[in-house]
Amino acid sequence: MISFVEQEPRLYGGSDGAIRYVQKRTIKILESGRCASSTRITAAEFKEIAWAITWEKWADEAAKQKDVKTIMDRILTNACAAINARCNMTIYLGVKDDGAITGILIENYDLVHTLNQILDEYLREPQSKAFRAKGKLKFSAEMRTAFSQCVGNIKAIPVDGTPPTTEGCYYVLEIDICPRYIFTRDLQFAFCTPEGRVVSYIRERSSNLPSTHDSFKDRNFKGLVQEGAVWRRDEDLKERLAELEREKKLVEENASKKDKKALKAYQEMIEAITAKLESGGDMSREELERVLSLDAIAAVREEAGATTSKLSKMKEWDVQAVLEITKAAFRTIVKDDLTSIATALQEEHKMIHK
Repeated sequence: MISFVEQEPRLYGGSDGAIRYVQKRTIKILESGRCASSTRITAAEFKEIAWAITWEKWADEAAKQKDVKTIMDRILTNACAAINARCNMTIYLGVKDDGAITGILIENYDLVHTLNQILDEYLREPQSKAFRAKGKLKFSAEMRTAFSQCVGNIKAIPVDGTPPTTEGCYYVLEIDICPRYIFTRDLQFAFCTPEGRVVSYIRERSSNLPSTHDSFKDRNFKGLVQEGAVWRRDEDLKERLAELEREKKLVEENASKKDKKALKAYQEMIEAITAKLESGGDMSREELERVLSLDAIAAVREEAGATTSKLSKMKEWDVQAVLEITKAAFRTIVKDDLTSIATALQEEHKMIHK
């Protein structure tokens, strides 16, 4: 029976500590696929798991592998479908098809960490089971890396209102999928089942359709993937363009008029993105990495770490000096806004002078 008491889900990309669910309530969204207006509107997939996860059960290797196989198959199938459709998605494990929250009984939170380690091994290890069939590697390193970059960690959301038990607590396990174009390009994604079959899916409405589905006799599966890739590329570029313009404005407000290099770098990248969006042409890997880089924060920290001696010599907080020290990082394009970066650097400066 569907509960008529609805509950807002965790925000896509949000932490698992900001929300708690209540058993038998219904998540205030429906199972869905790629939105007709944007690839960035999050699709949803619900999967109920009616059995408990305990250390005692997992002491039996066969029972553990059965659980792992089921959970990984549900994650990989939906991740593959969402990535091929180029749409954001959240997979909810512990939620019925109608959205009713049941949760999964998990003995100890350490088991969630173990599941994340297993998922990491499935996606990122050289001997990954997800990309090997009958012991042979079936996919390129580019595809394996791209797939792993699109799948987020498992987040465990506590479920209140569950029957008292000494066996553990109930959680909904959630996995965010984000197929950024910087990773996915125009690749068609697939994975290997535990039985050794190579399968590929695409998300259509609330279903995952395999590439062998009858509907693809009259349609081109690869063409649908490439169509979604172009759509995602343009949306990612438009989002980055808006971020660049905000960051450039912050630089203009805070930088000295003498420092023209950072502003010039922003302007060059804004013009490059605008030109590509207007022409509809593809971008080289170097161009994409320049304007869509996700490693910017790491680059800022590396640059700041390499210039600790410069920061230590600063008697007073000097915006101009910080801009000069981090100008190389500006050229890589930062993911967060400049305010957060300036705050982080200021905190480092304070620590040096304690």
